[in-house]
Formats: sequence, structure tokens, C-alpha cells
Amino acid sequence: MVEWLFELSGWPVYALVLMLVFLESAVFLGLFLPGETALLMAGLLAGAGGLSMAVLLPAAVVAAVAGNQVGYLIGRCFGPRLREKALGRLIGPSRWEKALDLVSRRGVGAVFAARWITVVRALVPPVAGMIGMPRRKFLLANVLGAVSWAPTVVLIGYLLGDSLVRAEQVLSYLP
Repeated sequence: MVEWLFELSGWPVYALVLMLVFLESAVFLGLFLPGETALLMAGLLAGAGGLSMAVLLPAAVVAAVAGNQVGYLIGRCFGPRLREKALGRLIGPSRWEKALDLVSRRGVGAVFAARWITVVRALVPPVAGMIGMPRRKFLLANVLGAVSWAPTVVLIGYLLGDSLVRAEQVLSYLP
């Protein structure tokens, strides 16, 4: 039923995965489609032999860092007005308040830790920009978070894909 998935490969797949990871924080796509889902699937494809880990790992980190940086700049430029727009209202005041409180209290630690929490990952970069977190501090936490998160998620998918390939090989020998 999902055999077609394992036939996907090449630059269009890299482009789609990296675009989803980038857009997750850059334009709040992570509220609807987490970037980690795309990275898990890409890792699965790499484990099955369809994608190169040498390309996927660094590209995933770059896409994650770039997406967060754009989210930060959007928050910095548009600030509290983001909350008043249609998407901001869809997010809801309580989520905004929780994100603002988290970033205000924890600062750089919140930016790093948010990388590991799905919905928070999309909100923290613009909130950090809104409250005026220094750019260098944000960049440092952003890079450290992306370097720890993206390869971990990809590797989990890779191990799953590799396991599926091995299981298929073993099962093919059974009568």
C-alpha cells in the first residue's frame, strides 16, 4: 500500500522536505504540518536507499536554522501586530501568552528547547523577535537547537527505514 513511498528519490524530494522544514517556523506551517514529519519521512527514505544522508543531514540543519531566522525577523518587524492578523487569531491568545511567557522567562534556553516541541517550535522564533531578544543570542540558540534536532529526527527515520529494508530481506527468505 505504501510501496510507492519507497520509490521516491532525488532532488524534488530534498526540495520538498527542506521547504517544509523551512516553512515550519518561517510562516507558522508547523502549526498544521510539523517539519519533523517531513524529516522522519526523509530519513525513512534514506534508510531505504532513496536519499543520501550526506546531503540530507546538513541541508536539514540549514533549512531549520533559516526558517527560524525568518520567523524571528517576522516577529521583529511586525511584532504584536502578528497576533491581530487572521493567522494570529487562529493561533489564539492563550498560545501566544504561553509562548511569550516561555521566551521571556527562559530566553535562549526556550529557543533551544522549543526545537523539540512541535507547536512551540513554530511560535518561539517570532515571539523571540517580538520581545527583542538579541539577534546573536537567538542565532546561537537557533543553531544549537537545529544541530541537535534535525540530525536526530532524520536518524530516527533512517534507522526505521533501514530496519524495514532488513526485515523485508529476512522475510523474503521465509517459505
